[in-house]
Amino acid sequence: MRGGRRSLAIAGDERQRVEHAATRRGIPLVWPGAGDDLARGLQQAWSGDHEPLVNAARRYGADGVLIGRAMVTASGQSSVEWTFASAGLSAETRGDFEAGPELAADRYASAYASRNAGQRVLQLVTVTGIDTLALRTLGRLPLVRGVAVDEVTPDAVSFALTVRGDPDALRQAIRREGRLVPVDESRMIFSLSP
Repeated sequence: MRGGRRSLAIAGDERQRVEHAATRRGIPLVWPGAGDDLARGLQQAWSGDHEPLVNAARRYGADGVLIGRAMVTASGQSSVEWTFASAGLSAETRGDFEAGPELAADRYASAYASRNAGQRVLQLVTVTGIDTLALRTLGRLPLVRGVAVDEVTPDAVSFALTVRGDPDALRQAIRREGRLVPVDESRMIFSLSP
């Protein structure tokens, strides 16, 4: 990144700064490898087209992508233009190498944090059209701390979820996950989508 060079990845102190900020904020990072057609994606990212890098991130199993374009200022300091995108969330900022992970963490927090995040409650959720996928789906939601089968009927299974936060935050997490379709959202009844 020095001297006007464009690079796909950073190394040394700059990379450590990004990794340290990400670790501090609880953001897991996966750095791109040489296997993807990232050279073309890099050129497009510099021109403002981030789609190839977003697609590469999906291939890595990442639910978000953080792209930094660093430039050396006239004073010799680095300035990074950060772009973050994840499942309908997007944001941009300019700053140092730590600003990117900070941006990602703040955007995730605004989407997933609940006003009652410190309070644990037991919430009953019913899913129709059930199979083992529903249990795995509920168990992977970010707010869910425990899943137990409460009741089994011929056409549905009710789960008792231990969640961090309130019912509204759980409903939002279920909507974002996309595998469960509301049947009666006020009563927490959902159908498993095919």
